[in-house]
Amino acid sequence: MMTKNNDKEQRNIELVADHEVRQLLDTATHNWKVAQSRMAQIVQEREKGIYDDNGVEVMAVYARMERVYACITDLLRHPQAFLLPSVIKGLRPFLNDESMDAESTRLLTLSAHDEEVKTVGFWKTLKEYQTSNPHLDSTLGQKVKTLIMKHVMPYLADEDVDEALQNFVDILKSTNEVSKDDLGIMKFFNLGGKVSEMAADNRPQMAMALLMRHLFTEIVCNHIERTQHSDVAMADVFEKAKQQLLESDDWRNYWSNHKQHLERKGGSLDEQWKADAAEVEEWLMNLRGYIYNSWNESPEAFGQALKREQLDDDTMLLLLFYLAKKDAIARETEKPDERRRKMKMNAFEAAMKLHELAAEKYYNDYEAIWEQIIMSENISELLMNYNSSKYNKGFNMMCLCKIVSHLQSEYKFYGSHSSEDLGKVLGDRYAKNSYDTFSNYIKKKETMLNELCFNEIGEALKNYKKENLKS
Repeated sequence: MMTKNNDKEQRNIELVADHEVRQLLDTATHNWKVAQSRMAQIVQEREKGIYDDNGVEVMAVYARMERVYACITDLLRHPQAFLLPSVIKGLRPFLNDESMDAESTRLLTLSAHDEEVKTVGFWKTLKEYQTSNPHLDSTLGQKVKTLIMKHVMPYLADEDVDEALQNFVDILKSTNEVSKDDLGIMKFFNLGGKVSEMAADNRPQMAMALLMRHLFTEIVCNHIERTQHSDVAMADVFEKAKQQLLESDDWRNYWSNHKQHLERKGGSLDEQWKADAAEVEEWLMNLRGYIYNSWNESPEAFGQALKREQLDDDTMLLLLFYLAKKDAIARETEKPDERRRKMKMNAFEAAMKLHELAAEKYYNDYEAIWEQIIMSENISELLMNYNSSKYNKGFNMMCLCKIVSHLQSEYKFYGSHSSEDLGKVLGDRYAKNSYDTFSNYIKKKETMLNELCFNEIGEALKNYKKENLKS
């Protein structure tokens, strides 16, 4: 069972939580409900004969749903959206929402030519009335000034006054210029007609966009739903969430304060770090379902445990916090030079396990090529950026697998050997069930390497190709 959710744990949860995820979900939910309500009101008004909307009012509903779609899509950028059950729970009510279907279908079957577009004509009537009653215009200028002073000026910042007044002047001038269109309405006062025409021209498109919410929401929910992901993919999502946390400003501030706290306690700082690490281990070992043991075993086992256990939001966030803290303590207590030395030695040792599988033209230079690759500037940084689980023996095992993958796919570095062959050899003597894990890392096209890394790999091969040509 999780330890009691006391004030300290609540602070940890607040620190870890990606608050943008909650904001995106709340915004999407609010706007969806507003769209539902407005669409229902449109139907009621038409049935009562109050207002016969043929698309103008639906434009506002469409705009609301565009915002919903934007928020839901944005969730896919946040790893925590895939981890926290509250997110998929918040989206599920919309999966089978049929509240807008009838009205959307009605708009879909309305042609822009079914009815003549009704242009709002009261502006023209008012202008004609004023023309036939000139005495009414005598105080118009003063009334406009009063309108500006009472209803506009109080809401203007000083720097906006000139621009707003100029807009007023320009609009008033336009009301005295009769347009040349067939309707004979002033350009400014034809705005209502333009809006109606736009709605009529785009009714089918708006209807389709509203109906597409069924497919759109289903696709997003399938992406977020834990059970739709492989075990390794689920573990990868967790690692991305942890990395995002470790790189956040909130975590950097927390860690700086935490180090200062340990230093102020006095005594041996090394002992303070050991005690801190022991507290983290205790919490992780007490977590129900032996999830920590699964994390130590392999990515597959960990991903499987995350899907099986169905942790609530708070427990998931605390797991994220303590595993991030475990990694941060390991980095804090390990000197950079020692970390680099260990990475070089262990990553090279792992790569050498594949020596016998190398293609003939690379066989003699295999060690030299790998040594240059491992010590390349960008690749070495990635290899040193790893968590402290058992399948990472002092280097980032996933990164090494991605290098192997690139070497094989681009250069046939290991001849005709398959991803399974390579993964099985790499997994030997590593964490339990690691064969499939490493094979999948090699097999999958998604990579953590960037263009600079690819260039470094190519440079290593090119150097030894030149040496061979000389000899």
